[in-house]
Amino acid sequence: MSAAALVLSCSDPQRVDQIGLAAPLMDLPVPWDTLRLHEVLVDPEWQQIKLTPYEHCWTFSRPPGHWTNRYCGLTHYFNCPTEYYPDIIRSISPSLFFNRRIDIPYLHCLVAFEYPRYAKGQLFSMSSYFSLTPPRISVKLFHNDSLIQRLAKDTASPPPFDKDGFRQLYHQLDLYLRDLTGDPTPHQRFPELQDPYCFAPRNYSDLLGQLEYNFGKYGCIEASLKCLPAQPVLTYRREAVKSEALVWDPDKDEYWEDTTVQNEQQFQAKYHRHSTTSDEIVYDVHWEDLAIYVEILFNRYEGQSMGVGDTVGMAPCPRITSTRLPDRQ
Repeated sequence: MSAAALVLSCSDPQRVDQIGLAAPLMDLPVPWDTLRLHEVLVDPEWQQIKLTPYEHCWTFSRPPGHWTNRYCGLTHYFNCPTEYYPDIIRSISPSLFFNRRIDIPYLHCLVAFEYPRYAKGQLFSMSSYFSLTPPRISVKLFHNDSLIQRLAKDTASPPPFDKDGFRQLYHQLDLYLRDLTGDPTPHQRFPELQDPYCFAPRNYSDLLGQLEYNFGKYGCIEASLKCLPAQPVLTYRREAVKSEALVWDPDKDEYWEDTTVQNEQQFQAKYHRHSTTSDEIVYDVHWEDLAIYVEILFNRYEGQSMGVGDTVGMAPCPRITSTRLPDRQ
């Protein structure tokens, strides 16, 4: 497989060390240049798996929604199809999925190469209202995802989770995507997710959210970086059963149910304040429940945003054959 280096800009040589593991992790084959639907990656690093559209959506679709803080700004449910027609789906939205072996011992890696599909849009220069979406690469880095581990037939117990390593990798991916897209100031789309009262106080709130690179800026490459729970948020919901309070124990890094308070009066007498919904219902997300989602889109014309927009007078984007950043001297 040949791959041309994608040269975007000159950077400080120190950047090489700062992006660390992100560079080899994101050095991926770009789908329409290197793969076809009936081809496979034969390197042992890649294990192809099959996902239905429902499993695809369940695995990669973690869109933060416009809910109240009670729900931490995350949608409880998302619109994943439960019925589908395989032949039609393959012709409209073909994708290849791989469980990728990586050199990060506490994380698994899933990669989706999503081919262009026809989508409805307003392209006034075209005779129809349908246009091809941009190809995209989606990457999910996670410690524990029961669905994917079952599909990949992965029964091995993962090593203990590395909090510092996870945080470092997230920041390295942020720097990498800034370099890749040429956007030094990505937009934090959902800052409310960083409210420390959203999930359990395990000191990862600064990582939560969705960074968007070049979105709405009409560049050739757009990307997003999300840190969210690996499973739907309802998976982590805990509700007090025998009491009015779930109490955080900082020493044990856990919640415990205080069964000595069974009504509002007892709660006020013990804790000297009114109870709230967050005392009875919590979303108990541990560090090892978090996942990092990377999505990279490749527009065909400079001036489009997510493949949408009239292309009259637009300059074609350069043919991209690698997501590898240029070597720096």
